[in-house]
Amino acid sequence: MTTMEMYERVEYLRRKMIVLAEEKGSLVHPEVVSVSQELDVFLVQIQRRQLKTCFNSPKASSTFYIKCKSILKYASGFRDFIANCFATYAV
Repeated sequence: MTTMEMYERVEYLRRKMIVLAEEKGSLVHPEVVSVSQELDVFLVQIQRRQLKTCFNSPKASSTFYIKCKSILKYASGFRDFIANCFATYAV
């Protein structure tokens, strides 16, 4: 699967998770959690590809280091966002 296909799958799963959460009225409903876990798998795969590209590049300079830090910061921010959603909307 190409990286672009993975991004498209992430967006599809994200939308599906939101719709399911609204339909089920809970972020902890088993169907919502299942889609969330599938989404997590794709997000981790994308992050690993990005980090691999950063660290395996022949031009592994400070620019790549900054990019990698940015990726990790985004991942951490996303994790915090999801945790806040659960805290806010969990029934």
